[in-house]
Amino acid sequence: MRVLLLSLAVSLLMLSADRLSAQSVPPPSERVLDQVNLKTEWTTAIPIRDQTDGISLVQVVDGNQIFVRTKGGLLVVLDAKTGRTQWSMKFDSIHAPVYPVSVNEKTVAVVNLITLYCIHRYTGLIEFQHELPFVPSSAPALDRDVVYVTMNGRRVTAYELPESLIMPEQQKVQIGAVGSLANAADLRVANPADTVVKRYPGSSRNVGQLTETFDERKLTTDARQIATGGLGKNQRTPSMSILPTVRPPYRAFDDRGKYLQRTEALSTVQSMRQPYSMKDPTSRQNQRTPSLTAIPPSLAAVHELASLLPQGIKPKARWIIGSTIRLTHAPLTTEFRIWLSGDSPFVQAYLKNDRAEQVFAKLPNIPAAQPVQAEDIGYFPLVDGNLLAIDLTSGGGAVPRTVWRANVGGAMNREPLVTKDMVFQGGDSSGVAGVDRATGEVVWRTDDSADTVVAVNDDVVYIRDKRGHLRVYDRKRIVDSLTKRAVLLGAIDLSDFASIGMNERTDRIYAASETGLLVCLRDKSRKYAVPLTVGLPAHQPPPPEPKGSNLEHTPKMP
Repeated sequence: MRVLLLSLAVSLLMLSADRLSAQSVPPPSERVLDQVNLKTEWTTAIPIRDQTDGISLVQVVDGNQIFVRTKGGLLVVLDAKTGRTQWSMKFDSIHAPVYPVSVNEKTVAVVNLITLYCIHRYTGLIEFQHELPFVPSSAPALDRDVVYVTMNGRRVTAYELPESLIMPEQQKVQIGAVGSLANAADLRVANPADTVVKRYPGSSRNVGQLTETFDERKLTTDARQIATGGLGKNQRTPSMSILPTVRPPYRAFDDRGKYLQRTEALSTVQSMRQPYSMKDPTSRQNQRTPSLTAIPPSLAAVHELASLLPQGIKPKARWIIGSTIRLTHAPLTTEFRIWLSGDSPFVQAYLKNDRAEQVFAKLPNIPAAQPVQAEDIGYFPLVDGNLLAIDLTSGGGAVPRTVWRANVGGAMNREPLVTKDMVFQGGDSSGVAGVDRATGEVVWRTDDSADTVVAVNDDVVYIRDKRGHLRVYDRKRIVDSLTKRAVLLGAIDLSDFASIGMNERTDRIYAASETGLLVCLRDKSRKYAVPLTVGLPAHQPPPPEPKGSNLEHTPKMP
């Protein structure tokens, strides 16, 4: 017994020591970072709730903002240049599947369990939240005015975004009487709360905005006709006007005219069909009148008038697509098309305006990871080791327009990282390969133990291996022209930082520990003092207007 208690005490002491050591993970020292010519640009702390919590996703959307998701349902938005928190949001569901966010110029779209949130990007105000009919199966995709949500692996719904909030800017306001000393231009900032109040309801309902007309009566109130003919032929609405009497006691009949129930008050009726009941969302009775003449026929209109709960903005579904393939990837979008793919060897393309199917093509194999998009070219890593570059603006029927097909080899279960001239593709125990964007030729490789691209700049490539070490490879030099093996410049141990997200936009490295410490690293060279943009826009810029022409450029629809 003493031996058992002693071993238990030793185990508790070791566990406490492990927790203390985990809580005191320091940033990488300057001596360690000097080995690979790195320096710490800034550090910040993300709130972590308990031992089961931690940072699950660090996403760089551009050179201005970083989105951090935690297992505990927290979304934190940071300034990419300083690491300061711009705003944060706590979701209702914790330990739910974490999908990346999607952003445009003003809006952030994110899903948490079965709820879609659209948030103002720079203020953190919720534009709307909508409970989805099915569980999302991928991250949403966002256009200028539409958000596309893949649900249940078989369905894509396009929700129209409401007009985004336009926050007031500084305005010059004249104060005082004319000719007085107080008559001066005072720089004032209009209160953003006034803008929010005009759009969002407060604690009480604005009944004046509701319709004042109710559903017309669709059935007769003649008791003899109800008793003989029944209600089965005509009943299509839960309207109370079908009750045969308007004074208590109330008698309810079934569709065959059989007497069911006699009740003294509506408050005792328990269902919306015969017999009927009226309850608000808090399960309290909101109608106790003894006469049906005081109740409007439409039950929905009654609840709308009686409810004091604020009603937020609800998105409008523009269209719904049901797919025959299982959709597990976020959609790719061009100006006119939306492309769908998943864990099956097929790819689909639909027109955005009328959801007409334009492409239903079979791929050589199943995609191994989420495809990415750059300048209207989609890059699809396949499980057979091939990387496909598909033109997303052309092709039709069963034939997509393939730009090139590169035989990279390996698992390729990582998302590609696309730069101006290269596509870096990695996978478990497969190494990382660099593919020329113009020709599709593999021109650069690492050894098999380095599998996850972290960031790149003009000179080096930062890759994380399976042991948690950060390796630095020369981007421009190779050891052997036959194997295309890249030159390894050095490596450091960052195994204490379990989450190192792939930065597809800039050259910065973002490493996060289990305790919430987030560190931003960069190359020590002076040329990288300002973040270098390496990512490409999703759409190609329109061609320049002809000189002397006043006509606006109209893109050609496929």
